[in-house]
Amino acid sequence: MTKIETSRALIAWSKYVGDSAAAQSQAIRLRAGTLTVKVTSPLWMQQLSLLKGKILQHYRRDFPGLKIKIFFSLVRRSNSGASKPASSALSC
Repeated sequence: MTKIETSRALIAWSKYVGDSAAAQSQAIRLRAGTLTVKVTSPLWMQQLSLLKGKILQHYRRDFPGLKIKIFFSLVRRSNSGASKPASSALSC
């Protein structure tokens, strides 16, 4: 996958999950077939996990050569707005 295709795949995340979920999550990396998505809360991690099949359908439709799995990483926001890694992660 080229850098341009990778960038397009990362940008597509918000389109696939919708405004509400995109405000609570961000696709940050696509490497070796793994799309890493940071998520702000366990509730959103669960919700996105339930939508995983639909999200993957969108990626397969728009990026037919892309074979990916999604890795959700919980990153909590501090009061200052900076992100702090949390101990939870979910690979789907």
